[in-house]
Amino acid sequence: MCPARIYGHKTLSNNLDSWRFVLIALVVVNHALLLTAEPAADYGHLDRALIVLTRAAVPALSLFSGYLFVGSTRSSLLGVARQKARTLILPFLAWNTGAVVVLVLLNETFKIVPEALVATQSRYDLVNDVTAFHGAPANAPLYFLRDLFITFMAFSLLRPVLRHPVGLALAMLAVVVNYGLDLDERIIIRNTIPVFFLMGFGLRTFPQLMVLCGRAVLPMAILSAALLPIWAFGNTHLGDPTVLDLATLTAFSILVIGLVIRLPNWPSLSALGKRYSFVIFLTHWWVLLGLAAVWDHFGWSDSYYRAFASLVAVGVGVLTANLISRLPGPIASALSGGRLKQPSHRFPTGGARPTHG
Repeated sequence: MCPARIYGHKTLSNNLDSWRFVLIALVVVNHALLLTAEPAADYGHLDRALIVLTRAAVPALSLFSGYLFVGSTRSSLLGVARQKARTLILPFLAWNTGAVVVLVLLNETFKIVPEALVATQSRYDLVNDVTAFHGAPANAPLYFLRDLFITFMAFSLLRPVLRHPVGLALAMLAVVVNYGLDLDERIIIRNTIPVFFLMGFGLRTFPQLMVLCGRAVLPMAILSAALLPIWAFGNTHLGDPTVLDLATLTAFSILVIGLVIRLPNWPSLSALGKRYSFVIFLTHWWVLLGLAAVWDHFGWSDSYYRAFASLVAVGVGVLTANLISRLPGPIASALSGGRLKQPSHRFPTGGARPTHG
């Protein structure tokens, strides 16, 4: 029986909210690892394994976006642009602009990087700092929002074609070829995002693929476990667009989808994911950077940093989301992409036992 019929799309979406919280937490851990594992040549075996494991969270989130795209954006191209500008671009610009302003004020005051003073910058550079049209944003992880918006718009144009198996297969071939050629610098967006976005699109468009994912939990778990030691003990470079890299990210992502299908939904975790995941993602980078500076100053253990900083970053995100929800509606909506329209008056309950919806 089709998993969508077993759970219903609404229940599957709630399960995605639960896993979104878990995956965002893994993104936070991944960035904490990367901030303390430089340079790459110094990665230990455990570091390499953990970085690969947590790095797979972003492709899985891209897959979620592609899955939800099929059912949530039935409007015109202009309608999609308006919706995604509100949920992705407005928060991107708001939080990246805030980071740019803070950095500029610090640099203007303390002359940390003299060649980057406003008086020496071109208008293009200043605009690019805010929009990050070319290059990484000041709040580095926000590139995901920018690239996801571009992906939504590109595939909105191709949506009628992607609903046919041949069209979807050709599109998948194109994005996989792009992944292999590593054209990031030429087409602006990161090459993993369209690959996994299309995978998610295919899962929702052709439900029989969801059946296969649900049945593939054990094989994907075995494959993921077999691939992890290759990364941990091999000489492969993390992040290179190789067959091994794509196979690893795909195995972990399919495993996540299989678990989403097979495991029951926990209402409390779903509520946490829906309310807090996005703001945790928006705020975590600068929390990690600030704590890394403190750790470097005192020479404390990197292992303690990874655990402590990750927990603090998640906590700051939860606190920030609650503070944003108390702001006037338009401001809260702009900062959260419309995800915090109503304040939460009590902590979500009901997580003592799972439910299938």
